[in-house]
Amino acid sequence: MKKDLQQNKTLKFCLTGLLFLVISFTNLTSLSAQDSEAKNECRISLQPVSSKYQNLQEREAFFLIKVENKGSTEESVTLSVQNNNENCANPDNSNSSGNITLAWELLEPEADKTLEKVSILPGDNFTFRVKAVSSPNDRLRAWSCAELKAVPAGCPEKAAVLNLFTYNPHPSPEE
Repeated sequence: MKKDLQQNKTLKFCLTGLLFLVISFTNLTSLSAQDSEAKNECRISLQPVSSKYQNLQEREAFFLIKVENKGSTEESVTLSVQNNNENCANPDNSNSSGNITLAWELLEPEADKTLEKVSILPGDNFTFRVKAVSSPNDRLRAWSCAELKAVPAGCPEKAAVLNLFTYNPHPSPEE
């Protein structure tokens, strides 16, 4: 009987040790997978090269923007821009209900070729232009806000967003 009791204790000890090893291995595998995903997770950023605020000049304004891949894998990024007057607070705290709606265009950095998608290597960036155009009937002394998005193909939920602000000033006396 004493021998059976000792065998049961030994068996319990071995099973407890085996269970501990299985749980530890499972946790290590899970952590390793999470680390691997974290390293490759989409990390795209949008930054204005000069400013995210521009005045319209002769009904146009240009923004120079940099999209950067801070991840460890090449990313195919879809770029888009749209009016966002309803969801923006004007820089001067004026009421956005009087904002004007502009036409927006994404352009290559040096040419007037339109742009929609770019591939960016890890640690690299791409600079492009955003063009805003007003209509001749747009109000003077009014803001416009647009939302610029960079959406990585592999994880659209990790899109980078930047608001761009354009002001339609009063024309100078020469105009």
